[in-house]
Amino acid sequence: MATIINGKKIAGDFCKSIGEKVEKLKARGIFPCIALVNASSDPASEIYVLKKSKLAESLGIKSTIHKLEDNISGNEIADLIMNLNEDNTLFTLFFCSRHWPTDSISESLWISLILKKMWMA
Repeated sequence: MATIINGKKIAGDFCKSIGEKVEKLKARGIFPCIALVNASSDPASEIYVLKKSKLAESLGIKSTIHKLEDNISGNEIADLIMNLNEDNTLFTLFFCSRHWPTDSISESLWISLILKKMWMA
């Protein structure tokens, strides 16, 4: 037997919980921030990243969008990710691309760089 779930309620409850956690962090002087990196000129990707930014802001999380060109090299993306990874005000990075650049950096390093900040909170 299938169970019908209310996705909007679940999402709303989740966002409320995140918002409460963000407020607790802010009370301790910690101001969450997310860097959104979009390496795609696909209009759908641009809308997706913009919606993620607006959601973060609605939860009290500062967001910054880094728009890159489709033809950017893996080295250039790696440089940006490395620089963002050094920023102690960022809690996490979100990477959106039509391709996964591996010409200069291994996939495992990409994953560790992106996920590292998520565990700082």
